[in-house]
Amino acid sequence: MVHIEESLQLPRDFEGFGEHGHDPQWPNNARIAVSFVLNYEEGGERNPLDGDKTSEEYLWEKGPSGGGREYRHLNGEQDFEYGSRCGAWRILRLMKEFGWNMTLWAIAVAMERNPTFAKACVRDGHEIGAHGYRWLDMWNYSFEEDKAYIKKSCQALEAATGEFPVGAYFGRGTPNTANLLPIMWKEMGHKMLYTSEVYNEDSPYWIDLPWEKDLPEEEKEGLLMVPYNYDCNDGKFHMLPGFGGGEDYDHTSTF
Repeated sequence: MVHIEESLQLPRDFEGFGEHGHDPQWPNNARIAVSFVLNYEEGGERNPLDGDKTSEEYLWEKGPSGGGREYRHLNGEQDFEYGSRCGAWRILRLMKEFGWNMTLWAIAVAMERNPTFAKACVRDGHEIGAHGYRWLDMWNYSFEEDKAYIKKSCQALEAATGEFPVGAYFGRGTPNTANLLPIMWKEMGHKMLYTSEVYNEDSPYWIDLPWEKDLPEEEKEGLLMVPYNYDCNDGKFHMLPGFGGGEDYDHTSTF
């Protein structure tokens, strides 16, 4: 049974910025700020070679077709390997060509298994964020297992890249994970800059952390929330109704 740590639970907020929305006042009167994100998971997915009961069946080129077997599924494995061998490097070159930077939500094991890519990301000035130790569900972890997993993820990622992650998007955690993250950053001697464990806004926003609710305003640190979304996410090539080609991104220019 999942343990719910009540002291870490945030109330739901249905109002947000309200009727008139929010003007984040981006520099140069820009209307939007674009955050480039690469979820780097290759090598962290399920595989019997790593002691998992089944092979990966999620988010490879043929979707759930053929995955989930109780033995190695080479087609699925090699789809993930294509990402680490070819796709990720292509994206890195594209970022360099245009002078852009991105955030890597990086699975620690994936970075361990491709150390050249890990070092190149830091060399090129890209931001390292924690995405978990492996790319697996952890919804049933105990409170102590949750804490240990977060710590292991960050320490392994730092060892692989030379950089401690500035923020986190685990996406597959327990009801406690999101608010455990800043606690664990502090325990490890770091300040968490932001988290993307939210999906409920267009703009970044600040929250008071649950344990700060009774503190004077000047003592509250809060936490910056940078929303994650699926609207501009190439994961929609695998979702219904999803994308069929690059032109499907054109809708993002009409808001």
